[in-house]
Amino acid sequence: MTSELELDSDGVAKTSPVTDYGTRPVFGTAILLQVEYVNSEQELQTGIRHQIPLLLTREMALNLADLLQKSAHRVQDPISDLPVH
Repeated sequence: MTSELELDSDGVAKTSPVTDYGTRPVFGTAILLQVEYVNSEQELQTGIRHQIPLLLTREMALNLADLLQKSAHRVQDPISDLPVH
């Protein structure tokens, strides 16, 4: 992925904290990844949540799992500031 991050008016990358997620197989050929998130501290405090369903192929799900594990290990034991992939 090479797209640029969206920045706010202060030049800080816009992010949406994930509050929950889940997966389930779909038709035996794909994986549905349901991600729940908030857009602001106020939404977090008031309980407002947004969801996005993402449909992944088996290969995409395995690659995403691998990238997430590598990133989690880098957070735990940082060795460089280089991107994971």
